[in-house]
Amino acid sequence: MMRKRVYEVDLLRFIGAFMILLFHYTFRGYAADHMTAMPYPYLRCCTKYGYVGVDLFFIVSGFVVFMGTACQGSASRFLIARVVRLYPAFWVCCTTTFLATLVVGGDRYTATLHQYLINLTLLSGFVNTPLIDGAYWVVFVEMRFYFLVFIVLALRVGAHWERLLILWLAVSLLLIECDVSHLKYLKYLLMCDYSPYFIAGAMFYRIYDLGVSGSRLFATAIACGWCIRLAASTTVGMSSHYATSFSPIIVAAILASFFGVFLFVSAKRTTWLSTSKWLFLGGLTYPLYLVHQNVGFMLFNVLYPSLNVHLIMWATVVAMLLFAYAVYTVVEQKYAGRLRRLLA
Repeated sequence: MMRKRVYEVDLLRFIGAFMILLFHYTFRGYAADHMTAMPYPYLRCCTKYGYVGVDLFFIVSGFVVFMGTACQGSASRFLIARVVRLYPAFWVCCTTTFLATLVVGGDRYTATLHQYLINLTLLSGFVNTPLIDGAYWVVFVEMRFYFLVFIVLALRVGAHWERLLILWLAVSLLLIECDVSHLKYLKYLLMCDYSPYFIAGAMFYRIYDLGVSGSRLFATAIACGWCIRLAASTTVGMSSHYATSFSPIIVAAILASFFGVFLFVSAKRTTWLSTSKWLFLGGLTYPLYLVHQNVGFMLFNVLYPSLNVHLIMWATVVAMLLFAYAVYTVVEQKYAGRLRRLLA
């Protein structure tokens, strides 16, 4: 049975992507990593925390994967759904970034044909090939999550999802706390640094779909608490890398607000916010995330200082949204069904 779509989650997905875009454009690109020469300090006191949008991505992913094919018990169906979801938009966005790099990359951005071709396979993150755009790292984390879901479905033990999620959480926390070096490959396989986010999202969906139970509430609370701890701990490295102060309290509060919203979603208390209009924003999210970083910075570098920084900033934001709209409507909506039928 097809699950009812939770449109509020599409809105949350877009909010996460836009947080990351603002973090990159108004803070990261100029603050560090030699990505752009154009400063935009006007929003940085707030948008420097936009990187937490990635954490929201992972929570949303755990929710929507279990809302969809992970609950339907078919490994082949799940694999086809993920390929259709990931590849068409990625091919277009990766190609766009590669061509932009060749034309206006300058000294800051370079790419080779071999690098581009490996990137197109979506395997570059696993074979030590440099990424065409560093933002792709999130996609590779998602793919590791999909791999674990696929294994469970292939072994046909999906009837035990809840127990498996609790076991995954327990083992992840144990491996994080023990920090045993000879188990590093197991830690990588189980994604210990990210698993609590996906598990939290999955548990929120279990509550949404099946109702509240003691085990679900307990596992969700542990996962959420651990996510907040992980997010707050990143502020030390962020403060060092960007030579500016990041407050663990603010980061923890932002992440806690995400979980608060998901708690209301799972309790079906956000139906007043549910509208199919958010589906459009959800559709923009993936191509927007894939294309915005390097292409946006290259536009900054070409246009600055010839034009006003506000014009460059917001014209680039609009351009990225329009490009994402084109990918979503022309590529994903038009060809996703054809690719699905071909693979099936």
